[in-house]
Amino acid sequence: MSRIVKSRNIKASHWRYPALVMSESLEKIINKGTMQKEDIPRSVYMDIKEFFDMVAKAKSNAKSKNPMACIANYRIAANALRISSPALAKDRKELDKQLHEYALIINKLGTSFTPSPSELNTLNNLKEFFKQLFDIGDVESYESILSPSIVVKQ
Repeated sequence: MSRIVKSRNIKASHWRYPALVMSESLEKIINKGTMQKEDIPRSVYMDIKEFFDMVAKAKSNAKSKNPMACIANYRIAANALRISSPALAKDRKELDKQLHEYALIINKLGTSFTPSPSELNTLNNLKEFFKQLFDIGDVESYESILSPSIVVKQ
C-alpha cells in the first residue's frame, strides 16, 4: 500500500536494502537462466514495483497522490542509470526509454518465466542499475552519519 512521503525524505538510501536484494536475486536468476516467482522476496518486489511506478508517474501526466515523491524517485533512478549504463542514458529520451524497459521487466519478474537472450541482457543491465542504486544509497547514508557529528567550535 502506498503511503505519502515528504519529498525531502526520499533519498537513495531509502532504497539501499531493496536494491541490494534485487541485485543479488537478479544475479541468481541470470546464472540459472530462469525466473521463479519466489526468487525475489515478495516485500522487496512490491517495494521495487512501487519505486518504478512512481518513476513512471513522474515522467507522464498520470495523477499521483504524491507527485514530489515521484519526481524525487525519478531523479534517483536517472542518476543510478546514468552511472550504471552511460551508453543507455545519453539523453533524456533514451533515459526514459531505458527506465520504461526496466519497468516492463520488473512487472514480468512477478511471474515465473524463462528470459529470452534480450531479456537476459536487460536483466543484467538492471542488476548493474540496482548495484549502483545501492552504492549511491550507501554513500548517502554514510555521509549522513558523518555530517551531524562534524562540529567546528571556535
